[in-house]
Amino acid sequence: MWARLKEFAHFSKKQRNGLFVLLFCILTLQVALYYDEWFYAPETLDDETRLAFTAMLEQDSLARYKASVLPPAFAFDPNEANDSVLKVLGLSRELRKKMRNYVNKGGVFRSKKDVLRIYGMDSTWFAHVAPFIQLPDTQVYFGRGQKDKKLALKTFDPNQISKSELRAMGLKDGQAKGVIAYREKVKPFKTENQLYAVYSLDSSLVEEMLPYIHIDTSALPKEKKKTSPIADIALADSSALSRVWGISPFLARRIVKYRARLGGFVSIEQVREIYGVNDEKYRKIEPYLKLEHIDLMPLDLNKSDFKTLVRHPYLDYEMVKSIVYFREQTRPFKSIEELKHLEGMNDSLFKKTKPYLSVE
Repeated sequence: MWARLKEFAHFSKKQRNGLFVLLFCILTLQVALYYDEWFYAPETLDDETRLAFTAMLEQDSLARYKASVLPPAFAFDPNEANDSVLKVLGLSRELRKKMRNYVNKGGVFRSKKDVLRIYGMDSTWFAHVAPFIQLPDTQVYFGRGQKDKKLALKTFDPNQISKSELRAMGLKDGQAKGVIAYREKVKPFKTENQLYAVYSLDSSLVEEMLPYIHIDTSALPKEKKKTSPIADIALADSSALSRVWGISPFLARRIVKYRARLGGFVSIEQVREIYGVNDEKYRKIEPYLKLEHIDLMPLDLNKSDFKTLVRHPYLDYEMVKSIVYFREQTRPFKSIEELKHLEGMNDSLFKKTKPYLSVE
């Protein structure tokens, strides 16, 4: 057998020379490929040429996208265009709804670029229809070159002023409605800056109005302080616990399950041990928790089976093995204090575990 293998692995002088030539060719090719960039530097484009080329590609891509997806555009006013018009123009259903909501709540498009203020607006669609929007390219504000629309502002309280008074100061009907709707349907104005939240008022108009705003805070309705119920963690079910500030229904169920696994709480501090209760959460809910009834269900060290013991949160697998081995191989436990002599038990763990164990 060895003779045949030796004969198979034997090369003649001619074969060895051919093998050396092949290896030399492979090595030469590898070196040539590795140092190729030293001899042929790649052609680089100057910044102007590269930017022009990129712009050409983008324009070509946009043109092909418009031709394949967007329908032909036509002249329209976004303040008056209904859902059907916007749909024919190729605007998505979600954005059509946002545009109509904006207008219905008193919002006004004063320039083409105002359309981009709609959250999530499709910039490709806007670029396609922008030449056909019947609005100026730049926004024209009140009191700037338009005498017939100049504001006649005077000191006012946005919580008390009427729609007619706002109209008399130069605001449009939709803008006046927006101010009234905000204070009645959202919340009263507590600060001047809340006017920025009114859909129908653009920021430039609000800036003009700010010096004239005076809010009578004494006339605002006083907020009723809400109080949280207090729950006894030893007796409360998940429904009662979930009514406590800071305790969600999920956390309430975890508290009840953990209490069942423990066999009852001996301290409010044990709530910290529950998943989802960090230091910040505990500080928030602790004032609303109490523990007036300590009713424990201790486990008998000599009678509880392995599965029952290992389900207790304070007893891990190795600890339970030590307990079962001691009572089966040595003798039954005579007192709970004997746990201190088992491997894995320390003073801290014994102090936590002791209330939940018994010896009969």
